[in-house]
Amino acid sequence: MTSVIRGSDDFDSVGYLAQSTSSSGYIKLFGGLIIQWGKTGSLGTNASSTVTFPVTFPNACLTVTNGVHAVGTSPSYGWTQGAPSTTQITFYSRNGVPASGMYYIAIGY
Repeated sequence: MTSVIRGSDDFDSVGYLAQSTSSSGYIKLFGGLIIQWGKTGSLGTNASSTVTFPVTFPNACLTVTNGVHAVGTSPSYGWTQGAPSTTQITFYSRNGVPASGMYYIAIGY
């Protein structure tokens, strides 16, 4: 579902400009802050997965946090991420057990 809010009366009752509540979604807040979330595809050992954000950050992606959706039960983790752009980020598996994906939350403006 995607919503777009217009007018100051709508802000008083809702608090955001636009949103998409899908599994890879976003919310645009008044003042320009954007929060986005989603999940990558599978990551094998020593592999990578690049995701494109649901919407482009007009200025910058300030931070991205992630969590592993692991397939195995091994405590040997080795996942990392590259520097985000305004449109995408790449996640890497470095000698970690294969994962069925990485969940992420990205914040920017």
